[in-house]
Amino acid sequence: MVNILLIEDDRSLRENTKEILELAGYNVETAENGRKGVQLALSKDIDLILCDIIMPVLDGYSVLKELSTVPRTQKILFIFLTAKSGLKEIRAGMNLGADDYLVKPFEEQELLDTIHSRLLKFQISHKYNSNNSKNGSSKIADIQHFKEYFIENGEKKNLMKNEVLFRENNLSRYVYFLKKGLIKTFKMDEYGKELITGIYHKESFLGLYSFNGLVSYPESSLAMGPSLLYRLPSNFLREAFKYNTQLTLELAQNIAEEIIELKNHLLQTAYSSALRKTINTILDFSQKMKFEENEMGEISRSDLANIAGISKESFIRCLSTLKNEGFINIEGRNFQILNMSGLRKIK
Repeated sequence: MVNILLIEDDRSLRENTKEILELAGYNVETAENGRKGVQLALSKDIDLILCDIIMPVLDGYSVLKELSTVPRTQKILFIFLTAKSGLKEIRAGMNLGADDYLVKPFEEQELLDTIHSRLLKFQISHKYNSNNSKNGSSKIADIQHFKEYFIENGEKKNLMKNEVLFRENNLSRYVYFLKKGLIKTFKMDEYGKELITGIYHKESFLGLYSFNGLVSYPESSLAMGPSLLYRLPSNFLREAFKYNTQLTLELAQNIAEEIIELKNHLLQTAYSSALRKTINTILDFSQKMKFEENEMGEISRSDLANIAGISKESFIRCLSTLKNEGFINIEGRNFQILNMSGLRKIK
């Protein structure tokens, strides 16, 4: 029998919903606030949680955040019950990792259909992941095979330009493989200034933040242009590491190289002149995108300035200097390196 936990502070709604679910054959536990709901989820064997958002003691968002940090409760299906039908509130819940939502007041059949479809999807997914853990994760020899596995078995995700992939502080449930496009990761400082922490080009992995359990995203991520990604649950990555030593070593080497690159970038940001920062940013970006000399590349001045760690105005002045001296060409948002070896020699 499926065990459902209903967390709802409205007594009448709580009792009526419990009765509907029990008549449908479910075993139901109830809690009148978020704190008691968390305690029940931790002490009982729960398959699915129905949870109100606005509640005393602990709200629904906090309930989901707490349960998502505990291994035995982070996989419980979670459906928000909300009287707010606004897209912003609904999206906030889904970004935290909720599986679905119901807007109150809801019809009896709507409630039962939502629960049934979620349980069915979970059963199919669980069976699929179990088979892959046993049969798939032990056959990923190296990074190239890992990329192929993402494409064959991962969930496909298309992003338009400026569409968010994930947000800082939301639960990190997936690892991503970027097949096409360009993705940036960034943080916002206390003054609302965007600080770019990374640029990811095609054939890159994103979301490698923890290998021991679910954590919150330490940064946000956004598509800089139309992008195609594939994603797999984070727990699959841990399974793959158990059986594939070469894959683990190759990913560890990639991460080590990224750390070295980040340290060099920090030194450049701290000690280089504005002109040198501009040059290094252009060269690094061209190298990541595999642009050849005289090949045109496209990226916004603001993004490049944020990577360089200088103001947009200073960055544009440096670009103008390099253009006037014949090292680069600029056409709108596009830039072209005309003399790569000369750029490298500038002090």
